[in-house]
Amino acid sequence: MEFDWEINHNDDGYLVTGPDDTILHANFRARRLLGFSAGSPSPPARFRETALSLYRCEPEEAWTEWPVRQERSKEIRYLIRPETSGSPSSWLQVEFSPFSRQIPHQRLIRLHDVTESVSAGCRGWTLRSMIHHRLKSPLASLVTCLEMMNLDRNLLSPEMRELVELSCLSLKRLQQDVIEIQQVGAGRTEPVNSPFRLAELPDLLDRLGTTLQLPRVTVIGFKPAANLTVTISAIAVEGIMAELLKNAVEFHPERTPSVTVAVAVHNAAQLVLQVRDDGTHFTGKQSLIPRYQGRELHGGQGPGRGDGLPVVAALIWESGGSFRLYNREDGPGVVAELILSIICKDGSGGLRN
Repeated sequence: MEFDWEINHNDDGYLVTGPDDTILHANFRARRLLGFSAGSPSPPARFRETALSLYRCEPEEAWTEWPVRQERSKEIRYLIRPETSGSPSSWLQVEFSPFSRQIPHQRLIRLHDVTESVSAGCRGWTLRSMIHHRLKSPLASLVTCLEMMNLDRNLLSPEMRELVELSCLSLKRLQQDVIEIQQVGAGRTEPVNSPFRLAELPDLLDRLGTTLQLPRVTVIGFKPAANLTVTISAIAVEGIMAELLKNAVEFHPERTPSVTVAVAVHNAAQLVLQVRDDGTHFTGKQSLIPRYQGRELHGGQGPGRGDGLPVVAALIWESGGSFRLYNREDGPGVVAELILSIICKDGSGGLRN
C-alpha cells in the first residue's frame, strides 16, 4: 500500500500504524519529524517510542495506555521539543483516526506543526501580562503622588520631598519597563528573555503582591544564597506567577487569600515551586490544556480558573518542565505545582542542558 501523491507532498506528517503501534507507512514530512531517512522504508519502530526519543508527550494523561481507544481520539495531544540554548521549542499536535473501514485495526496519525501559533500565543499573553502588572503599580504611585503635590504646589515640606523622590523612582522604573515591553513587541527579546534566577523570586512576589493588593505572600524553603537558574525565562515566570496570584484573589470568597510559595529542589536537577492558596477548590470544569484552533492558541472553555492557565502550561512545557493544578487536602484552596529544569546551581559545576 502506498500513500497517494497529495499525502506525500502535504505539509503535515502522516503515518499508518498497526494495532501494536508499529509504523507501517510514513509520508516524507512524518519521516523528517521522526528522524527517519527520507528515502528508505520506515524501520520496524513503534510510534510512541520513537516520538519519546525526540519529544515530550503532553499532557501526560492523554498519552497513557497508548495506543488509546478510538473514543479518546478527541483529546488534545502534543509532541513538544523543549527550547534549548541553540534552538527554539517546537510543537506538533497529534490526531488519529481509523485508516479505513476495511482495516479498522490500522490508524492514520496526523502530525500538525503548530509551533508558530503556540509561540505567538505565548508571546502575546506574556506581553499583555507584563503590560498590566508592570505598569499598574508605578502609574498608581505616580498618580497618587502628583495628586497630593497638586493640593499645594508651593508647599515643599520634607514629606513632599519624599513624595517627589518616590515619584522619580517610580518614573524611572516605568521607563525601563516600557523599554523592555517595546523590545518584546518588536521581537527583540534577548534582554528580557534571560533564564529565571531563584534569587529573584521574593522581590517578584512582593511586587506582584503589591500590584494585586494581596496580603503578604509567604515563601518557605527559599535559600537566599542559592545561585540557581532554570530553563524558563524570567519574563515567563513573571507572567505565570501573576496569573496564579490573580486567580488566588479572584477565587477567594473574600478576595483576601493567604498565599504560600514552597520552594524545593529534587535530585539537584529540578526546581519545584508550589503556589498554595486558601480559596475555592478546583472543579475541573475548565481544561488546562492549550488548544490550537483556527491558527490561534486558545485556553480552556467553560467556567473555572483563569483562561491564562492553559498558556501557563504551554510556557512550562516548552521549557521542558511540568505543571499541574490540584485541590488541597488539608483545607480549602488549590496547589499549582511547577517543576522546572535547573541549568545552573551554585555557580560552579552546575547542571546544564
